[in-house]
Amino acid sequence: MKKESISVLKSIREVYDLAGTQNVKLRQFILSDITGKKIPKAKAGINAFEAALLDISGIDTTGLCYAEQHDKMADWIKTL
Repeated sequence: MKKESISVLKSIREVYDLAGTQNVKLRQFILSDITGKKIPKAKAGINAFEAALLDISGIDTTGLCYAEQHDKMADWIKTL
């Protein structure tokens, strides 16, 4: 992952800090960085963003509620 993507991720407390139309360009940039493909804004929603981060983090979400998933995601982001 590029330094810019890591920097953005480290600046947030949780994934949903990047929710909303005002952050679509950031999500788009990070998703493009993660996938290696150009991602259109229409495909850079918060759910797609969260799913991509969960995928690359390797976090097993089996049996975890959303709060536990987000805690694990926050811990993973700190390791970047």
